[in-house]
Amino acid sequence: MKNMTDMDLSCIASHPSLPIFFTGGRGIVEVWSCNKFTKISDYNYPSKDPIIQLKVSKFGEKIAGIDAAGSLYMWKFHKK
Repeated sequence: MKNMTDMDLSCIASHPSLPIFFTGGRGIVEVWSCNKFTKISDYNYPSKDPIIQLKVSKFGEKIAGIDAAGSLYMWKFHKK
């Protein structure tokens, strides 16, 4: 498992009700545990431009990211 020191970080957003946060990087959005600071999941996207902005929906079920080229990506988040 990846830990916090290995992050390729360009932005960060927290979940509205769970102890997790999302980080945007180059080609990947990662989901991290606030309790253990370990990666618990990830979402890949086809661009190699870094995600520069993340937004989590009000209830935390959707994540939107914009990369440096201006492309918008959306993912569904499922609590495991």
